[in-house]
Amino acid sequence: MRKFTTQTLSLLTALSFAGALSAQTVEDAIATADNATGGNKLGLTVEGYFMYGLLGGNGAQNYSGLKAEDLFSETATLNYKFYGASAIGGGANIGYQIAENLDVIAGIKIGAYSAPDVTATASAGAYAAALPIFLLNKSEYNEIKNVATAIGQVAVGGNAAIQAASLGTAEILGQGMNCLATAQSASCNNDADAADMATFWRNNMSAGTLALQSMWLGATDALGTSNFTLTGGATTRTGTYSGTLETSFTTMVVNLGLRPKVKAWGGEVYAGAGLNIALPTEITQTVTLTGAEALSYNKAVYTRKFGASIAGLYGELGYNYDVMPNLYVGGGVKLNFNVPNNVGETATIVYSKDGTTVTSLTTTKSESHTTASESLTGSGTDYTNKAEADAFGMTDIQVQLNVGYRL
Repeated sequence: MRKFTTQTLSLLTALSFAGALSAQTVEDAIATADNATGGNKLGLTVEGYFMYGLLGGNGAQNYSGLKAEDLFSETATLNYKFYGASAIGGGANIGYQIAENLDVIAGIKIGAYSAPDVTATASAGAYAAALPIFLLNKSEYNEIKNVATAIGQVAVGGNAAIQAASLGTAEILGQGMNCLATAQSASCNNDADAADMATFWRNNMSAGTLALQSMWLGATDALGTSNFTLTGGATTRTGTYSGTLETSFTTMVVNLGLRPKVKAWGGEVYAGAGLNIALPTEITQTVTLTGAEALSYNKAVYTRKFGASIAGLYGELGYNYDVMPNLYVGGGVKLNFNVPNNVGETATIVYSKDGTTVTSLTTTKSESHTTASESLTGSGTDYTNKAEADAFGMTDIQVQLNVGYRL
């Protein structure tokens, strides 16, 4: 009996040991499998990244060594330079594994962009005052210049006399600006049959442009007496003036796409693509004038608004290294394509003198409007109009550093 009991106990002990060993083997196998997959039990990945980006350039306002005097010359060369804005920022992604080596990715990116400054110089106040209007109000600048040139042609005796004297655009414009400044046709009209100068420029410039012309000349009002006279392209305000154009804006983009990945070199190589949605963007450009205390303004701020762009795309490529079963670090590149427009949005330019607003111009961008509504209209210091809508090519390339955790 004792022998049977001893044998039974031995058998039960052996079975218990075998069961424990078997259970331990299963647990080891599960742990090994978990480690092989990075411990990704829920199939979720949370990722954050720091990025540096470059935006495509636009040559419309990019000048190298710009001299304001060259704006009024037919022979001077304007030197353009091509550059793009750069950005620093970051973002976050959440991934979910929908199949082996394939995640669906949703995320958001924020980038703060700034463009290289455009600097310019001027030898006289009239030229310096024209810089913000030239850089930010091209159509109004051309309107003032064209009307002043037409007046200048009459002021020096008509086109034939101008050609005979071989006067350049600066001299003609100077004569016209002198007429605009004084609003006295008798002092600048050498053609007996010419129309009254003040009436001419009143009838050929919109209300808002008259305000800009007034600021350009430093006059007390659109028909006031200027505190300087401009003759033959020169002004009594001499000295060195300078201006700086600064551009900055922040973009926010939401992305949704697929990310295939392959295990390699102790981590994962990934490549993906998907949809981008650019949220509304506001671009600010500031022109600051220095050495221009006598001018009627010394700062202009241009703010343009663009709506959301839901038809964007992105593509990415990168590598993440597993520093722990669930933690990785890595890097990659990403291309973003978005083209928001400003239909129904506004563009506002505020001219100020030592922090006090002198004139404010607000343009509503539209796909359809009457020609009459294109003219700046208003009273006091505020003017409004409508203009055709345009698009902003928000296409960039970014280099990023990733940190992620698998759940």
